[in-house]
Amino acid sequence: MAAGWQITRQSVGRARTSGMTADQILGWLDGHLTAEVPALLEVAVRNWTGRQSIKLSQVQLLRIVQPQAKEALLHSATFRPFLGGHIPPDWFVVRDEHLSEVRGLLERLGFTIGDSLDPPPLEGLESPAKDSPAAVDRTNSIAK
Repeated sequence: MAAGWQITRQSVGRARTSGMTADQILGWLDGHLTAEVPALLEVAVRNWTGRQSIKLSQVQLLRIVQPQAKEALLHSATFRPFLGGHIPPDWFVVRDEHLSEVRGLLERLGFTIGDSLDPPPLEGLESPAKDSPAAVDRTNSIAK
């Protein structure tokens, strides 16, 4: 049998059944790992011990990189009702039900509208694999 252990929804559930809180589970992990508990694993443990609600949906994005055009759009009473938000520095969320109106307005203003977005890579992020539960250093074993 290989030495080691794995943190799963089931193992966290067993710890909860025995009376441990999320903070106690994370404290135990912190004391048994040779490195810090990865942030994503902490999120998973907290979610497995008490569901956190999030929302996920598809959105229509508009990217404008020209500073003057971006500012004009941000302050436009014409565009405001059609926008769901601004994601600095270059991105705007377009309300789905107003996509054709926004497209028409942009074309009337002389913009050429491309069919696809090529978002730049996220900067400042380390490898996502580093924070995966599978990447946790499992140097200690738990008796079953």
